[in-house]
Order: sequence, then structure tokens, then C-alpha cells
Amino acid sequence: MNRIPTAIDDEHEQQIVLKAVTYFEDGMIPFDTFYAATAETRELPICSFDKTYEDVDPAPVGTTA
Repeated sequence: MNRIPTAIDDEHEQQIVLKAVTYFEDGMIPFDTFYAATAETRELPICSFDKTYEDVDPAPVGTTA
């Protein structure tokens, strides 16, 4: 039987959730919040032409900045 996790054990996963909630409260849509929070926490570039991510990653991959 598969167990559905009820807690977030990993510190990085906790940070992703906390950052995503903050981004959501700042007006981002749910997908964008988790995408941005995951990229920021794992120190990965954001691949997007969307200006939504400028506050998270000042030079997302795909932009000319």
C-alpha cells in the first residue's frame, strides 16, 4: 500500500513551500510560485520570457537582460 506523505521532511522542500506561499501572497499564480521557489531554492536559472519572474531571477534564461 502506498503511503501519502503528510509532512515535508527535507529542509529544501520546506523552503520551497514557504517561498511559494510568499510569492502567492504577492500575487503570483500557483504554478509560477512553485516554479520560482524551486528554481531559487535549488539555485537554478528560470527559463522564461515572462516578466513574472524578474523579482526572483533578474536575468531569466531566454531574456536579453
